[in-house]
Amino acid sequence: MKLQIVKFQNSPLPKSVKDKFAKSNTVSNFLSIGYDLPLSRSVYPENPYSLYWGQIYKLMQGISDWRARSGTFNNPWNAPSNPLYAMPELKFIDDKLEDIYDSRATELYNEAKNSNKKLAVMWSGGIDSTSVLVSLLKNIPNNEHDMIEVICNTDSIFEHPEFFMKFIYRKLAIRSSVFFLVTNEFLDQYILLHGDPADCLFGPSISRMKMAIRQGVHHESWQKNMDLIKKPLIQILENKTNFYKISLPENYLSDKHISEFSKNCVDWFCEKLSNNIIENKHNDYLTSIADWYWWTYFNFKWEFSCQRPFLYNNSGEHISFEKQKFFSKNTFFNTDKFQQWSYTNLKSLIPTADMTKHKSLVKKYIFDYSKMTEYYKYKNKIAGQQPALKITQPDLLFDQYWQPNHDVDNFYDKMLSEYKG
Repeated sequence: MKLQIVKFQNSPLPKSVKDKFAKSNTVSNFLSIGYDLPLSRSVYPENPYSLYWGQIYKLMQGISDWRARSGTFNNPWNAPSNPLYAMPELKFIDDKLEDIYDSRATELYNEAKNSNKKLAVMWSGGIDSTSVLVSLLKNIPNNEHDMIEVICNTDSIFEHPEFFMKFIYRKLAIRSSVFFLVTNEFLDQYILLHGDPADCLFGPSISRMKMAIRQGVHHESWQKNMDLIKKPLIQILENKTNFYKISLPENYLSDKHISEFSKNCVDWFCEKLSNNIIENKHNDYLTSIADWYWWTYFNFKWEFSCQRPFLYNNSGEHISFEKQKFFSKNTFFNTDKFQQWSYTNLKSLIPTADMTKHKSLVKKYIFDYSKMTEYYKYKNKIAGQQPALKITQPDLLFDQYWQPNHDVDNFYDKMLSEYKG
């Protein structure tokens, strides 16, 4: 299929970037966040893969750029996954989830004491960040709760007002998330914690697999039922409002062309992910549709979710690699044990179509401390900010450690034009 796309005037590439390209074909030191085709630049009709790449954030919610922690997934920037978030050895473990929580909280408490820092929790009011906060309240002595600070806003409070009034209000220090920025000064004083990427650990990509869940086939073989994966993704792309975002001319927005493009794009995307599972030799264990979706998050979205604070609350300051390393080490869920527990219990993460049962073990952990029955029985996941969609300015780029690089704002034009999928 040859795409006919409106051609816009292309912005010149900065000389510093041209020089960098002349020396090397790789741009592993750079990545773009929230890629959206800007009106001021060219789109490449001779290369549909550049358009396919631009649809990833619609196909899999939360990120616009992908890295494979394990195996192959070529991206336009030839950029590797961040080694600070490397995948552990995937093996079966016998540890109970509550013991992993308690051990992690105790570890972070000791780290805070040894480094003379406080613990700051980005609390959304949702299940995951509440479980992080509960683990600290449970495992840190009551007379030392003044070392815990809660970063939240009114949405956080509205999502879980009972918990806020009982455990946070007038008991813990509170900071507004509205004006919160991750600065060097803050990182010198605090260990920053948040609830990501627990959506992966405890049952991923619910919104994208609703059709399979409703039909009760999410535990069926993904290799035999790829149509159940592809159909909802194609429907998302067939929405014409999505196509206006990629600047297609009006006469291209016919049902026939949209349907053809959507199918081709989804076929390409699903083949890349499926081949990655097979390449990693996990297809004997990752067998179901639910497993397939788990892998899309676990392998490709993990590092972005872990670094959510740097995407949403970036101060523009240069954050040293040592601080980045300290942050990754102390990201609450970024441990071998949590990841191995998820791998071990994969087959039971999404047991039924009743979404009140979603994350039941995590809610049980919260309930054992809070004794809030209604929350335990009926709390559903409420979608919050997605890891890498807030930053959508095409002129704002970051290096591999999320540091701003304003002088390379046009480099990805060249990379996309040459992307081979």
